[in-house]
Amino acid sequence: MLSQEQRKTFAAHLTLCRSCSAALEDLREDERLAAAPLAPTEQTQVRKIVTSVREQFRLYLEWAFGAPSPRPRGPKQGRGRPVFSILVVEDDPDYNALLHEAFVEAGFPTQQADNGRKAFDLLRETPVDLVVSDFILPELDGLELCRLVHDEAQLSKVKVVVYSGHPYAGLSQDARASGALDYLPKTADTQAMVEQICELAGIGQQAAEADPPPRWAH
Repeated sequence: MLSQEQRKTFAAHLTLCRSCSAALEDLREDERLAAAPLAPTEQTQVRKIVTSVREQFRLYLEWAFGAPSPRPRGPKQGRGRPVFSILVVEDDPDYNALLHEAFVEAGFPTQQADNGRKAFDLLRETPVDLVVSDFILPELDGLELCRLVHDEAQLSKVKVVVYSGHPYAGLSQDARASGALDYLPKTADTQAMVEQICELAGIGQQAAEADPPPRWAH
């Protein structure tokens, strides 16, 4: 039997959780709006707000109801579906963060590097399945990185996709000659980039469907 004070606390947190649930619906709409062309810094801010509110919502559920609430699901690791790991190589920190987050939201374990040399060193320590690299990078550019990966025996099965916001006429041909799957144009819509990269690499997005709202949510 709950005491009167416990009932008040329970009711207060139930109201708060319902408010958070409604806020999440509003944020889902914000996410759809955020798919429109926005500056990278604006997209980063929107995604950080969405992630923060979702985490607060989860914590409130745990505290109010005394049981763990559903956490965001990671990649599907069973059912015969392999989990593809990604390395994003991008020297612009805002775009690196956006592309990294877009891959994570699609269900891929994703690492980051901000120049070609760091990326290659990281790959030798922890190989991944797919490297997604900007063309213009410090120390090693995307094509040089691609050639090093292609020539390294332990990395011979790693796929590479190169992208650039400043391409030249023969970049696609040079990328393939260096061992990349191909070149893609760099766009502000990182979710669309992930879809194109997945299609080019022959992999499907691995994210599970969103968790249904709690039964008590209105």
